[in-house]
Amino acid sequence: MGCKAEEDYETVVLLQAHSRPVFYPSICFHIQQCIEKYLKALLAEENIYFPKTYDLSDLLDLLLERHPHLELHRQALQLLSRFAFEYRYPGTEQIQHSSVQSAMDILHDVRDVIRSEISALGGNPT
Repeated sequence: MGCKAEEDYETVVLLQAHSRPVFYPSICFHIQQCIEKYLKALLAEENIYFPKTYDLSDLLDLLLERHPHLELHRQALQLLSRFAFEYRYPGTEQIQHSSVQSAMDILHDVRDVIRSEISALGGNPT
């Protein structure tokens, strides 16, 4: 799962390098997907069952017993959860550059934390 998360991360990096407003929805979608897959990878490392969901807060809830410090990221994860579906369809509002920057900051922070947790458990985060 960590490897799949890195595919999304690399997609974000490539799209960000050619950053234009037309790419903003895809950048944010792949940011959400990257974090979702990393949370699921950590759950899998912990042998914790998780349902099929895109809601990052739901995944976070499953991890809190063993990783209570992740609660600090709840608000950021709630922000990212909306990128799984909210901006994927025609007729929705445009994503602003500032939202992309905020999502990128969250991505780097949360990705680093989760990769560290996976490594601490003896897993391979990539």
